[in-house]
Amino acid sequence: INSYINGAAPTLVVRRGNVFKLSSPSFPIGILNALDAKQIDISCEDGDIIVMLSDGAFADGEDHAYLTKMLRDPVLCDEEPSAIADKIIRRAKAEMKSPTDDISVIVVRIKRAMKKW
Repeated sequence: INSYINGAAPTLVVRRGNVFKLSSPSFPIGILNALDAKQIDISCEDGDIIVMLSDGAFADGEDHAYLTKMLRDPVLCDEEPSAIADKIIRRAKAEMKSPTDDISVIVVRIKRAMKKW
């Protein structure tokens, strides 16, 4: 994956039970007139889960500890990406301090291409 990370909420990558945070010290898009994105390259592996979200999904403010704990759960990570996203959204709504903040979550599971028969 070749990705430009631009401030705001980090992207999380789950690989074999470990959670990695991809983030940038740059400002969120729209704050500055010029683009200030940092490019991050990662190699994906079969089974990796990529979680992209808005800051509204962080129920505990800037800390992502509760998300890391959720994503380390092998039972949760065996679920479909849409179910994982729904659980993150439900948890954030339950913990939300500002009911006007938006919550956006995208979850993608990387699958190795299957050979055609």
